[in-house]
Amino acid sequence: IILNDDWVKVLAVTTMSNHSANESVQLAALGAIWSIVALNSRYASEFTSSEEGLESLTMAMKTHQHAKQIQECGSGIVACLASNQHQVTLLLRSHNGSIVERLVEALCSHSCSGLALKALFRLLMTSQQSENLIETIGHCTNRERQWGDILTNAMDKVLGVISVCPKNTGVQIWGCRLLWALFSDERLLNSSVTGRQHNSLSTLTSNVLLHLEALTSPETPQTVHESAICLLSRISCCSDDLLAGKEEVFSRIVVRIILSQPKSRTVAVHGCHCISNVLYIQDDTASAILGVMKDFEEEEVADIAINSIALLTMKGFQAILTLLNNERLIDSIVGCMSRHSNSSSIQIAACNILSNIALDRHVMNDICSCGGTSRIITTLYNLSQDSLVVCKAFWALANIIGTCDAATLQKCKAPKSVLCAMEANPTDIFIQIRGATTLWSLGSCHSTLQKEIIQLGGIQTISEAMREFIASEQMQEKGIIALWSLSVSTLLESAVTSRAIEAIADAICAHLTSTQICEHGLGALSTLATTKSVVKDVDDVIDLIFSCMMMHSDSATVQQGALAALSKISIDQPSNEVLQITPDDLDVVINAMRTHILVKGVQENAIILLRSMSFCAANINVIGQNPFLVGLIKTAMSKFQGSLRVNVEDLLRMLPSDNQ
Repeated sequence: IILNDDWVKVLAVTTMSNHSANESVQLAALGAIWSIVALNSRYASEFTSSEEGLESLTMAMKTHQHAKQIQECGSGIVACLASNQHQVTLLLRSHNGSIVERLVEALCSHSCSGLALKALFRLLMTSQQSENLIETIGHCTNRERQWGDILTNAMDKVLGVISVCPKNTGVQIWGCRLLWALFSDERLLNSSVTGRQHNSLSTLTSNVLLHLEALTSPETPQTVHESAICLLSRISCCSDDLLAGKEEVFSRIVVRIILSQPKSRTVAVHGCHCISNVLYIQDDTASAILGVMKDFEEEEVADIAINSIALLTMKGFQAILTLLNNERLIDSIVGCMSRHSNSSSIQIAACNILSNIALDRHVMNDICSCGGTSRIITTLYNLSQDSLVVCKAFWALANIIGTCDAATLQKCKAPKSVLCAMEANPTDIFIQIRGATTLWSLGSCHSTLQKEIIQLGGIQTISEAMREFIASEQMQEKGIIALWSLSVSTLLESAVTSRAIEAIADAICAHLTSTQICEHGLGALSTLATTKSVVKDVDDVIDLIFSCMMMHSDSATVQQGALAALSKISIDQPSNEVLQITPDDLDVVINAMRTHILVKGVQENAIILLRSMSFCAANINVIGQNPFLVGLIKTAMSKFQGSLRVNVEDLLRMLPSDNQ
């Protein structure tokens, strides 16, 4: 279209102003203007810049306010002109924004037209004076009315229009969009509307939901459903109490729309957002979200959907049971992990879901049989540099690893993946703690996994973590338990054993007051320290063990572990060198026997230790000089006759006869 520079003047002044009372002329001129500005942005800009043109448009709509076609043409022109901020500013500046009043009149008088709704929506979205626009739309006769009343009145007008024309697609689309813009007011989003105004808004929200529920039939056009779901998404972002008591209706509408439009990306994305924001679960909720995951392979959509399920699993036991009623749940989650293996967000959400739904062994077995465990371990290896992914994967493994068979864990290289994740995040204490715990769980499953962990350097990795976080009591405790578990029934190389013993001794020294660490640490030492030669700084370690015994003299477990460890360290097998005991050391042993006289393990380990020490002549002299020892030995033998008799008789035979 090529027009002369004075085309606006010709149409607006010569034609419209000179024939303002002629409805047919006005309609023809407005129709021509609408066609021109709709097809060419330059001409739209020229018309908006013409004060005469805007005046003619406003006067035509005012003079012929009962002429439906003129109102439609005028609204259509404004909708085209409101395409950028500059043009909207000119529109609102002309005649003090009276064009908005004309649109509101057109809206109320001819509610079957969606063009007025479209024009108001575009003005509201583009203008920097949205508050003035809303005041005009929601005009209240009482000047003392507050902002909440104005906003409610504006929404009520729009809702009234779209309720009258439920079958008009244009009205429904632009009505929902205009309500979306009104619900976007920051005062609704930050809960600053309270009291009576809040109650009015709450009632209006109920009415909006009632109208939207009537639009959920499958026959409703997709574009209407898309506008409706966007409006629901915006409502769900408002203050929580605005939807209080309406969660069930809200969720039902969302799920129905998602199921009605399985191919609409807009419905899928905003529907999942609605579910995430409201977190109300019903029977079809899982089906709707899993359908989204199936129908859309796009990573962004899958991410939103799977995170919705992850949030629902945090709602508690009943919510998880409702989700598990869907037989496709676990398969869908594992499949999504496989399709988007490089997405950290999807892997984190999936790990959260699998961790949360593992309520019993039946569900755990289902997760394993569907490949959930293998998928988590693969994620652990592929995304080992992502600390958050690793943390979530460890949590999930902790919940389900106990039901997996060793062959599956070995096939998916579980030990290697766990160690890789630990080595990739040496400064993350949580990963090191969870990693040590997972290695302990793996080693407990089967001896083949235990050996594989050791061969891959698991002992060294755990020892390094314990040294790095020496101040963390939890790290030391989990590390000691893992080292202890891995060393049971497995012959370690002397260098590896020495390193583990050193880490355990450092842990005990750093947390000497912790009964728990001393119990586990001394128990581990009694397993690892098979001979004196594998212990570095053996004198320091022995002093540390006696310190534990004195510090925790009332703990039978500590005493039993300490005596067992001393029994192992007291003799160096290659050289047959025996540890020399001092009177003070002997007093600690005797105190343990006296304090825990009814504990078989303490008595047994003490007598074994004393018998081992009796192979040294110097020790015989020290032991023989103690006036209380023989009595305690005989008391122990009388209480635990069968198991102690041989060691007791040998020990008594070595002691001086005058002592006895």
